[in-house]
Amino acid sequence: MFGPTTISNLKAEDIGADYVIITWETNHKATSKVSYGDNYDYGQDVQTTKRTKLHQVKIENLEPNKIYYYEVMSQGKSYVFDARHEFVTLEK
Repeated sequence: MFGPTTISNLKAEDIGADYVIITWETNHKATSKVSYGDNYDYGQDVQTTKRTKLHQVKIENLEPNKIYYYEVMSQGKSYVFDARHEFVTLEK
């Protein structure tokens, strides 16, 4: 339980035509936030205040067959983020 909060096992676990589920783990209980968009400025986000070690965030209302960029953030003992990731939604 010592040391700063860290992120591990980050992945776009489930990708559909209009949604994605992003998952990651933290070594301390922490909040969850995913910022996403069609470039690295992101522009949209989904977040929760629930503190957990196993994070799962579903993003809905995405466009099919499109590349999205994202970063995840968690606030636990410290603030941590993992940026510059991408996924492509499936075709309809």
